[in-house]
This record gives sequence, structure tokens and C-alpha cells, in this order.
Amino acid sequence: MILVNNGSASASEIVAGALQDLKRAVLIGETTFGKGSVQSIINLPDGSALRMTTAKYYTPSHKVIHEKGITPDIIVPLSEETERKLLERHINGASQPTEGVEKVEPVVDPQLERAISVIKGVKLFARQTKYVGSNISAGNPAVAPVTP
Repeated sequence: MILVNNGSASASEIVAGALQDLKRAVLIGETTFGKGSVQSIINLPDGSALRMTTAKYYTPSHKVIHEKGITPDIIVPLSEETERKLLERHINGASQPTEGVEKVEPVVDPQLERAISVIKGVKLFARQTKYVGSNISAGNPAVAPVTP
């Protein structure tokens, strides 16, 4: 699982997009920023400069990253209010507030919660598949229910 959002840019987008294309990761969150280009600055003799795009990055399946971003497999929007509260919690630290520091109210990260839920589902599926496979290979097609 890789969590992405509009703050995911450049190298993180390239890696996330490649892992998604190669079926090596599931992306959860919001569409990424869309910074998939390299720009070079060329100094000119008169003291001015020219900024020129010299490379663009694509995913292995040739999807354009620049100005489009990477769309996650599972879209989980994050409201501006929740994003602000999460940022406050991050800045102030997740531990108990010390004297003189304003207490930050608890906030649930819906993207993280969804990722955890997906991981639990994958683990449950893997256990069930393993159980079914072991019964079939032992010649016993009857499958008992698997409890989590």
C-alpha cells in the first residue's frame, strides 16, 4: 500500500506510478501533484536566463505524469478541515501535550484507515486462499469457514 495525495510530487510520483503499473503496489488516497518534468536553466551571455524543460517522466506503461498526476487505485478524499487537523497534529506531535502547548483534538485519518482496512482484507483473503488450497491438494474439497 502506498498513500498518495496532492502533496506527492516528482520522485514520489514516479516511484508510485511505476509500482502501480507493475502491479507491485496499490495506491490509496488522492491524485498526485503532477510534477513529472526536469527543467534546466541556461544562462545567456546578456545576463538573462532561459528555463527549458529537458526531460519528462512517464510510468512504465507510458502514462504522462506531468500536469496530470497519478490517480490512485482506491480514491479516498481528504477534506481541507481534516487535512488541516492532521497537519496540526503532526506539527504539535502525536504525544501528550506538554505545558504551554495547546491540546490538539483527536482526528482520524480516513486514508490511513482505508489502507489498514485493505491490508486486513488482503491478509484475510490470503489465509482463506491458503486454507482452500491446502484442502483441495489433500483431496478434501469440503471447506470449513475461516474465522479471522
